Amino acid sequence: MKSFMTKNEDPSDVIAAAKLAVNMQPIARALIEVLREQSGGYEDIAFTLVVSVGKCREYVANVTREDGRKMLQELLEEWSELNDPKNDLRNKVAH
Repeated sequence: MKSFMTKNEDPSDVIAAAKLAVNMQPIARALIEVLREQSGGYEDIAFTLVVSVGKCREYVANVTREDGRKMLQELLEEWSELNDPKNDLRNKVAH
């Protein structure tokens, strides 16, 4: 684990993030079990979990870093499309 602190980070945030970083793998294993249970036994649920403590970020995933990056990028693109007024369903409802 490599950690560093910039001048804008609260030291208590860095300590909390470091504690999380140590436990991200057990959290991921527990999340896999919860997702499997909640999906009725579906085995192939990909995830990238990003947590933020102040300005410190940690993540864990059950996919490669590249696949996780793609998942997050696609999600951001979908959110951008949802924020586009031409895609607002309220504008398409007949009055």
